[in-house]
Formats: sequence, structure tokens, C-alpha cells
Amino acid sequence: MVVITRSQGHKIVEQMALRRAVQSVIFVIHADFLDSFLDAALYNNNLATSVQSLHIIFHRTFPPIPKLCRCLLAIRNVVDLELQLPRASAANWVETIEDTIITTSKYPFVLLSEIEGPSLRNVSDFALPLICLLSSSSTSTTALTVLQLDFDPTDYDLLRRIANAAPFVTTLKLVERSRSVSARMPRLRRAWNFYHQWAQDLAQLKRLHRFALKTSLSMVQNPGSDEDERKLLTQWRLDHYSTHDWIYAWDQPSVLRHLTLWYLAESKAGILSSWDMVDGCWLKTRGYLDPPADAFC
Repeated sequence: MVVITRSQGHKIVEQMALRRAVQSVIFVIHADFLDSFLDAALYNNNLATSVQSLHIIFHRTFPPIPKLCRCLLAIRNVVDLELQLPRASAANWVETIEDTIITTSKYPFVLLSEIEGPSLRNVSDFALPLICLLSSSSTSTTALTVLQLDFDPTDYDLLRRIANAAPFVTTLKLVERSRSVSARMPRLRRAWNFYHQWAQDLAQLKRLHRFALKTSLSMVQNPGSDEDERKLLTQWRLDHYSTHDWIYAWDQPSVLRHLTLWYLAESKAGILSSWDMVDGCWLKTRGYLDPPADAFC
């Protein structure tokens, strides 16, 4: 029987790490990969610093929080970060992570803003649940420009929080979590139904050029009606209201030029409409009934 000492074991790991191919795109789908990657990165820092696109996807089991933090901190040059993590109860989250550097409050998601270190400063493209990002002071200085977020129907101040956390966003996609829509949720008014406040909040995203929104509810009285949709989008512009409000909340004209709505998304009567701003007016460029998933872009 061959006996390998601890020092010999470290040497073997080091040699394997030095031979390991450097990758700019990494997919993490199980905890074992986190272990091997972190071990290798200790001996070959290029493995971590060369990663530009990181996709952490766990559909059933949740990754160990400390290892997840170490991974995010090690990959300092990432510009494209995707997190898909299974939902957990708030009680389980608190028990799991109360002794780690990530805190959760009442939300069942990781608050990436609590991670200390430079690993998120270069991120320009983010896809994650809303609360993962939006209690952040540290991310407010990031050059984040492309953002896709899942949100709950009760997130009434989501645009304000996005503007505070990611003021440089130019492309924003908001997707209402279908599994969060309980029997009472369809009766709740969504944030965009409070037209004046929504217009004020949308105006705070001063660099927003492209905006997409997906919800299970109807957004207009007559689904698919061009007139109703155009009226809705007009109500989302702050200059539709008083001059005083426009000056108070918006110190420059809107740069929003492309807008996509997907409503009644959980039914076969789903409507997807795309609109462009042309000469100061919204012009419909395409429309789908029961659209394919890849039409939402």
C-alpha cells in the first residue's frame, strides 16, 4: 500500500493546479467543483484571475455559503456573473449563514452587497434575484450596465433601489417570479400601476436605454390593444406630468428608446409587445400572442 504524506499530497495538488487549463468562462453546477477550483486556485492564481464569465447554477441543493463567498472573492476580474440558486425559507437561511460574512435579514437570498472585496467592481452584466443586489452601498459605484432581475409583486420600490445600487444601468430586464404569485398575489396592484411614482422612479435611471418587463398579470384593460399599451407607456414618462415634477426628479431628458412588455405570461393568452421611441412618440415594432421564451430580449 502506498502512503502519501500531507506534504506530498499538497505537492500533487500544486502540480495538478499548474497543469490545469485556464478558462475565461466557468460553469459551477455542483459543490465538488467549488472544492477543486478553490484548491487549484491556491496554487495557480491565474485560474481565478482569468475568469471573466462565471455561472453558478444550483437547481436543487444549495452550495456551501463560505465556499461560495471564497469563490466570488477569488474571481476578481469577472465581468459577467450569473447566480441561479434554489429558494430556501428565511429560517433556514438565518441558521445556515448567521456565522458567515453574508447576512440575509428577512429575505431568502444572498445579499451580495455584504461580500467584502473587489470581486464585484468590474461586473457589467448581472442576472440574479432582485434582493441579491439591492441593499447595497458597495455596488453603487460599480460600472454595472446590463442587469436582469427577478422580483416579487410586492417590490413596490424596485426601480428606486435599482437606481441607487446600479446607477449606470443601460439595459434592464425585470422578470416577475411566477412561483411567488400565490392565490392573493394576482389581486395586488403592481408598482407600475402607480403611474406617477413609477414615472418618477424610472426617471432616476438616467442612462437606461432599453427596458423589458415580464409579469403574469395583464398590464392594460384590453390585452393586445396598441392604443392601451401606448397610453400606459406614455404614463410612464415623467414629462407626461407637471413641469414641476419633471424638474424636481429629472434633470435631463430620457434616453429610454426601447421597451418590451410581456404580460399574461403564465397563460396561452400571453402578449409580448416591443416599442421604440421615434420622434418623441412610442411606435410598436412587433407583437406576439403566446410568444416563445426566446422572444423576450
